[in-house]
Amino acid sequence: MFPLVALSLITPSPVSVSLPAVAYLRADPEGIGTGVVIDCEKRWLVTCRHVVGDRKSAEVFFPQFRDGQPVTDRDEYLSHRDRLRRSGLLVKGRVLRTSDELDLALLELDTLPPGIPAVPVADSMVSAGSRVVAVGHREDLPTLWNVSPGVVRQTGKLADGYDWQGTLLAKDAPAVLLQLPVEPGDSGGPVLNARGELVAVVSGMRRAATPAAIGIRADAVRAFLLRRVADPLRELDPHPHSERAGHPGAVVWVRPTATDIRTAGVVIDSRRRLVLTSAVGVGPLDRVGVAFPLIKNGKVVGERDIYRDPVSIHLAKCWHVGTVLHRDAARDLAILQLDSLPEGTLAVSLADADPVVGDAVTSVSHPTGTEYAFAVGTGSVKQFGRFDLCRNGRKVPAVVFQLPAQSTASGGPIFDAAGELVGVLSAKEAPLLTGYAVERPCLGCGAR
Repeated sequence: MFPLVALSLITPSPVSVSLPAVAYLRADPEGIGTGVVIDCEKRWLVTCRHVVGDRKSAEVFFPQFRDGQPVTDRDEYLSHRDRLRRSGLLVKGRVLRTSDELDLALLELDTLPPGIPAVPVADSMVSAGSRVVAVGHREDLPTLWNVSPGVVRQTGKLADGYDWQGTLLAKDAPAVLLQLPVEPGDSGGPVLNARGELVAVVSGMRRAATPAAIGIRADAVRAFLLRRVADPLRELDPHPHSERAGHPGAVVWVRPTATDIRTAGVVIDSRRRLVLTSAVGVGPLDRVGVAFPLIKNGKVVGERDIYRDPVSIHLAKCWHVGTVLHRDAARDLAILQLDSLPEGTLAVSLADADPVVGDAVTSVSHPTGTEYAFAVGTGSVKQFGRFDLCRNGRKVPAVVFQLPAQSTASGGPIFDAAGELVGVLSAKEAPLLTGYAVERPCLGCGAR
C-alpha cells in the first residue's frame, strides 16, 4: 500500500511535552518568540533568527509552577521581572550565532533553572502523517506555553523561503509542512514527536494554505549546531534514476507541469489502469500527463518543483499519460485510463459504505501556496447534504469534511480509518478547513 494511504491506519499516541524546557523569548522591542533548551551542560537554547533579529541578547523566561501546573498568564511574567530574575526563571541569553539560510539562532544562557531538562534532537527524519505537537507563545493570546497538536503534511526543502524585514530567510532549508495553527510569537518553538524529541522548530506559515505551518527540520538544526552550512540529507538529485523511485504509490499528480494546476488523483483499478480525479482539474483536455510520487530512502519526495520538471519525472519512470474516459461535471469526477502504470502499483480499495458524521479521515493533495506536493491532511466527516459542486445549477448528494482542502487543489483522495476511499476532493469553494466530496464517488463509474 502507498505510504501516504497507510497513514490513515495510524492511531494517535500521546506526545510527551516537556514544558520546563520551552522558554518565552523577548528581544525587545520587536523580537518576541519561543525557544527550546537543547543542551543543559552548555546552556544552549535554539530559536529562530528572526526572533532575535540583529540583537546580541534576549530575555529568556522559563515557566513558574503553582500546585504542579504552569502559570500561563503573560502579564504575570511581564509584571514581575525582578522577582523572576531572583528566582532564576528570567535569565539573559547571549546570541552565539545565527543563520539566515536556516532561520535559526543559538543562544547561550547565563544560567538554567535547576532541573530543567534538555529536549533531544531526533536522529531520524520525521515522516508525512506523523502526529506531533508544537509549543509556543502566540501573541494574539494572553496565555503562554500553548500546546497545539497536529500532523506532518510533508517534508522537503523550502524552495521559496520567506521574507523578514527585507531579508530572505530559509530559502532551500530542510523543512516540514505542518497542519497546525501558528501565529507570531510561536516562532522558535519546538515541534515534538511521540517520544518528546525535537523534529522541527516552528519558523513561519503559509497564509495561502492555512493552517499550514513551516518548521525547520531536526537534521537542519543538528547541522546548524555542528556548524555545517550544507546539509547532505536535503540534497535531491535533479535527475533521479529509476532505481531510486522505489515502490510507486496510488496517489498521483494530474497535469503537474501546468503552472496553475494542483490536481491530485488516485488509482482505483490497476488492471485497467484507471485513475479517479476531479473533472474541473482535468479541464477540457482529452489527454493529460500524470506524475507518480518519487520515493527516496523509503519516503515520498515532497518538493513541488521536482514534479514540474518532466525530464526528471521521465528519467525516474514516474511520468505517464492518461486518456479521459469519462467526465461527470455535476459530481466533479473524471476517470482517466493511463497508457501504463509503474510496476507494482496497487489500486486503492473503495469503501463499501458511506462514512458517518464524526468519522476520522485522511486526505492527500498538492496544496497551493506551499512548496510541497503529496501533502497529508487529517480531519473528520462534518455533515451530509446536497450541493452544487461545479456551479452548474445541479445539486448532488455530497459529504462535507473538516480538512485542509482548497478549491484550487482538487482531486485529492479521502480515506477512512481502514485506508479505503470514501471521497475525492471537489473544486467547490469552501470556508477555511472545509472540503466537499460527492457521496459514493465511484457509483456507476465501472471501476468496481
